[in-house]
Amino acid sequence: MIEPGSAATELPQHITHAETRAVAVTAWKQVEVTATDVAEVVVFAVTRHAS
Repeated sequence: MIEPGSAATELPQHITHAETRAVAVTAWKQVEVTATDVAEVVVFAVTRHAS
């Protein structure tokens, strides 16, 4: 399952509280899900046999 908060977005730049932003940026870098990651999962899923 792709967690909503870990997708590679610009969300951390919109956090105004400096300490919270720093923690969020660090966390995002550790668990970031990129568009490429999502694309690879989709390709894998749609190319599997129905069985």
